[in-house]
Amino acid sequence: MNMYRVTELRKSYGKKADLVLKGLSFDVNRGEILGILGVNGVGKTTLIKLLLRALETSGGKIEFIGNDLSKISLRKYYKEVSAVLEGNRNVYWYLTGFQNIEYFGRLKQLEDSEIVEKSEELLKTFDLYDARNQIAGDYSRGMLQKLSIIIAMLGDPEVLFLDEPTLGLDIITKKAVMQSLKHLAKEEETTIVITSHQLDVIDAVADRVLVLENGGIAYIGRTSEFKQMYSENKYQLTVNGTVNREDIVFSDYILEEKGATTDITLNGISKRDVNLVLSHLLERDYEIIAFSKDSNRLEDIMEMFIQRGRNGDA
Repeated sequence: MNMYRVTELRKSYGKKADLVLKGLSFDVNRGEILGILGVNGVGKTTLIKLLLRALETSGGKIEFIGNDLSKISLRKYYKEVSAVLEGNRNVYWYLTGFQNIEYFGRLKQLEDSEIVEKSEELLKTFDLYDARNQIAGDYSRGMLQKLSIIIAMLGDPEVLFLDEPTLGLDIITKKAVMQSLKHLAKEEETTIVITSHQLDVIDAVADRVLVLENGGIAYIGRTSEFKQMYSENKYQLTVNGTVNREDIVFSDYILEEKGATTDITLNGISKRDVNLVLSHLLERDYEIIAFSKDSNRLEDIMEMFIQRGRNGDA
């Protein structure tokens, strides 16, 4: 089921010719996590604000569960969606952490008992329980971010928009956030739209990615397929001792000696040629102590994708 259907969406902030978004068309499915990617200034936050109706479109149409979004009352719509936008003050600094949760929970028309029950669960998940009675103005940036996400999760929204949700979080809390997002999508069928410069987060949680480039959609589809499209066949070997370059029967490689071991990176190599390289090394009594195929990290793929555009290969 489609939560959103976007058709020929356009947005400009000035002259009609200066379009930030140029006719975007895509769907967002119920219960999926969609990552929005692109370089700074490409329009990621603008797109989220349009879907939130925080900005008016310059053209095109957005449908929410089959209805024209522009004709849905904001009061009704904001019962269904929630958001944490980077750069916005998402909490009141003069209230305590729990008072913020209580205030926003009541705005969402939640019962006090429900607010208490949900907040206790979330405060413990995000390791903020012991600070619940501290003034939010005394919180660190990471603590404020965690509090904002907790508030956004109140009321079990149908759609959760997250702009840089893990910014300022320590690695343990970041993992807890990622696990919570995957749980919400899989078990609660919450639709999540997320942007982040921390591409390991997108890589870990997103079912699909939408890549913006020059105001349009350069790619939309499964994260794994995007990585496969722009990845290179790369393998990493670690060999005990030093390696004679003449013993590597392949031309495109990087050899790096690290004291007692040597790392060999094979670039753009086929499975058949990998087997030949391995056989050749073993025949010459090299001890291979580690072997792996490149993990195709989303961060590396995006770097290659952006470089492709700069080189005019788009």
